[in-house]
Amino acid sequence: MSSPTPATASSGNGKLWVGLAIIGVLLVAGIVAGGMLLWPVLFPQVATNGNANANTSTSNSNTGGPVSPGKGKTLTAAGSITTPSVLLETAITPDGKFIASTGEETSVRLWQTSGGSQVRALEGQAEPSKGLAICPDGSLVASGSDDGTIRIWKLSDGSEIQSAKAHDGFVFSVEFSPDGSQIASAGRDKTIKIWNVSDLSLVTSVPAPMADDLIVALSPDLKSVAYFTKNKGINVWSTDSNSKVASLQNHAFEVRCGVFSSDGTLLAIGSADGVTRVWNASTGALVRELRAGSSPVGRVRFSPDGSLLLTGTADGTVQMWSVADGAELTKMAGHKGAIRGISISADNRTIVTGSADKSIRIWNVNDGK
Repeated sequence: MSSPTPATASSGNGKLWVGLAIIGVLLVAGIVAGGMLLWPVLFPQVATNGNANANTSTSNSNTGGPVSPGKGKTLTAAGSITTPSVLLETAITPDGKFIASTGEETSVRLWQTSGGSQVRALEGQAEPSKGLAICPDGSLVASGSDDGTIRIWKLSDGSEIQSAKAHDGFVFSVEFSPDGSQIASAGRDKTIKIWNVSDLSLVTSVPAPMADDLIVALSPDLKSVAYFTKNKGINVWSTDSNSKVASLQNHAFEVRCGVFSSDGTLLAIGSADGVTRVWNASTGALVRELRAGSSPVGRVRFSPDGSLLLTGTADGTVQMWSVADGAELTKMAGHKGAIRGISISADNRTIVTGSADKSIRIWNVNDGK
């Protein structure tokens, strides 16, 4: 299959953030100080639960300045897991029963959420993994390692079902398509590849921007993409006309992370100034600003239904915000190092956070801990 032609914008030599997400059928690569490219990929459309009207509605008063913390309650962790190495990423199964983690070691580890006991270690990698994903039905775990290999295991028994040398150089990230039939990988070799999960046959390969780090995200309608310019503004492009439709400004500090909401209507961007800015991805309007504090925001994550936004900072704090009105709902304190992973179960009840302090913490939202 021939490679699709991306919508492009001029690129500088800036640094990119690390991450991978697949939402619908749109492939996005974002640059902190350069450009962003978008490619259509062959994923089927999957309905999402997000409510675009509810997510994007806001009053002008919400955009006048950051929403400050302090109004929500502080949770204590319901459980904690000590890991053998510094964490690189975490993931949770949709039912919230199991956690996967990668660290500065060659194993991918599976843990029980209840009790925190290790289920098994998945072996076979020669190098640590920055990429980690659990498929939407919770049956498979995938990793992308520093030796350029991607692997897929069965969660039920830990057996490896597929592996492939995917990239020359390390893999930044991996993510399943919404129906679980395909997987995307982003590599240091400046390529983004789409694979069939059944046999890891290559579906397509597209060039990525010249950069040290990379994010890949997908928007469900294939019609919009955001990219980051040298002046730290964010531009939204139409893939139909290959032209800019909106400019998103007000990022005075380096962008550290970003993610689309599950329905693709919102784009959340975390920055080094401690502020997460939420944008309407279609119109380019600033929905609101959420100030987590002064510590850089290194992880952001929407809940599966799009109603919640979680932010994690370099000082180990995690906060949960209401997407509808920007109110801080909870603060999760206890980590002693930078947040490296945030995951939330499909029912929004269980949150898992991973930190550079070699710990995973489990938070039961409904129980208040």
